[in-house]
Amino acid sequence: MNICIRNVRLFLILLISISLALVAGSAMAKEMPIVDGALWTKSTTLGKHSYLIGVSNLLEIEYSYQKRNGQQPSDDQSIIRRLFENTADLTLDQMARRIDRWYQKNPDKLSKAVLDVIWLDMVLAK
Repeated sequence: MNICIRNVRLFLILLISISLALVAGSAMAKEMPIVDGALWTKSTTLGKHSYLIGVSNLLEIEYSYQKRNGQQPSDDQSIIRRLFENTADLTLDQMARRIDRWYQKNPDKLSKAVLDVIWLDMVLAK
């Protein structure tokens, strides 16, 4: 009987935790904007570089993790390797200027996410 009560308590705690996580995640998603051309073009150089550093750190961590664990998916399963490899030789300034130029050439596409622009201009263009 004690085990049954403990299991019910654990289940209720887990259910409450998941509910709280979903509510918190939903609130964070509403506060966390997708960085698009409208936001990018209003950003300072420091803001642009900070964004690119965050993206590159995420790519580096994921790429290293996949490589270390022998789990590198093929190109049709993941974009991580292609993004990492095709942008590795670019500096922050070079990347920021290319993104700036892309939005300057496509002012009607300011709603396109910066990651999309990186993919189109720096990965697919190679």
